Amino acid sequence: MGENGVCDRMLSELKSTGKSNVFHKCIPAKSAVLPEKQRSPPLARLPFSQSNNPKHRSIITSRTTKNTTTERHREMGAVIKLVDAILFFFFLLIAVVAPLFDAQSCLPRDLYPDYLVDLNTWYSREYGDYLISEKPNFFVGLVWLELLFLWPLSIANLYGIVAGKSWLRTTSLIYGVSISTSMVKAMIGSNIAL
Repeated sequence: MGENGVCDRMLSELKSTGKSNVFHKCIPAKSAVLPEKQRSPPLARLPFSQSNNPKHRSIITSRTTKNTTTERHREMGAVIKLVDAILFFFFLLIAVVAPLFDAQSCLPRDLYPDYLVDLNTWYSREYGDYLISEKPNFFVGLVWLELLFLWPLSIANLYGIVAGKSWLRTTSLIYGVSISTSMVKAMIGSNIAL
C-alpha cells in the first residue's frame, strides 16, 4: 500500500467529509485538481488587461520587465565587447610603438636596430613631425612620462581586457586623463594652442 494507500484513504475521506485540508496534505498544490469554477486561467494566456488579480499583474509586469532588461543587457554586452576590442587594439599599438619608436626621442639610438632608426627618421621627414626631429625638452619629458607610466599601464590594460578584470575601467580612466593632460601640455609647449 505505502504512500498511495494513505493518499487514497485521504481522498476517500475528503469525498465523504468535504475537508479540503486533507486534500492539500496528500497532493501538492501544482497537481491539485480543482473544480472547474475554482480554476484560474494560466498566466501565459491571460492578457495584462484581463487579470483582476494584482498578484497576476505584478508577475506579468515583472516577466515583461525581465525580458526587456535581458534584451538591453544583450545590446549593452555587444557594445561593451566592441569598445573592449577597440581599446585592446589601441593599447596593443601603444605597447608596441612606445618602446620601439617614441623612446628613440629620449634614449640613445644605439639601442635600436638601424631599420627602426631609419623608419623613425623617414616618418619625421615625410610628415614634418618636428617634435621627433628637434626633440624639444617638453616632448622628451612627455615621452619619459609615457615610458615610465603610460606604457606599463597600457600593458596592464591589455591584461585587464583579456582577463575581464573589474579594475579595467579605473585604469582606462587614469590612462585617458593622463593622455588628455599630456596633449594640453604638448599644445602649449609647441605653441599650437596660442
